Amino acid sequence: MDTILNMLAALGLTPRTQAVYVDLLSHGPSAARTIALRLGIPRSSLYDHIKPLLDLALVSELETGTKAVFAVHDISDLDRLVAKQEQSLTLLRSQFTKAKATLAEAHTSHAEPRIKFVEGKAGVAALLLEMLWDTKSEIKTVWPYEAMLKVLTPEDLELFNRKRIRQNISLKTIWTGPKPGKQHLWRGGDFKVERRQAPAKYSASMAYNIYGDKVSFFSSVGEQYGFVVHSRDFAELMTAQFNALAEVSKAEK
Repeated sequence: MDTILNMLAALGLTPRTQAVYVDLLSHGPSAARTIALRLGIPRSSLYDHIKPLLDLALVSELETGTKAVFAVHDISDLDRLVAKQEQSLTLLRSQFTKAKATLAEAHTSHAEPRIKFVEGKAGVAALLLEMLWDTKSEIKTVWPYEAMLKVLTPEDLELFNRKRIRQNISLKTIWTGPKPGKQHLWRGGDFKVERRQAPAKYSASMAYNIYGDKVSFFSSVGEQYGFVVHSRDFAELMTAQFNALAEVSKAEK
């Protein structure tokens, strides 16, 4: 039933309304009083939870003799509604992408620098994926691999890599600190990855990533925070620093 509940939630239905649908799906056509007793909710408020299902045509009200009963019309209706909403969201996201690009271009000349902070492992993991939303083709990163494994889980990194590959985004990275072994390479090999190893004298427990006119920073597990600086000038400064470090770093195969 978890899949059914997730689909109902995707349609914006409350947990109590979801429970009514699942109850009818499990027990078949039922009177309001029977449903209320099974779910342990007041009969007077039951209609508030059935109405959204009736409005979406997921549930029908039937007359059987002298009383009305409610029943799931056709479980396939649920799949069709979710598919319709998914198509609407896909179209909306496509329209937003076009509008975002237009607005960004229009405001380039008078954009003001902005800074965004996040805290904790979950915040840093979210910031990692957020980079892919704002990247067109390439991410440059200075990455203390061992330190970052304590902040981001292997699952976080694999999810990032799968999404990066789907979006055809290249990654230029400079590893700092202890040199990781082969077990640290992406599962399935490296796709559009250019990796260098910084000189041993260059050590840092904080990572930074350059993408477009943004630079994000991830702290070590000891402090667990991250922040993004949205500034063209700052991104150009950090790119110059990245390029200087890349020149003295050893290319990895």
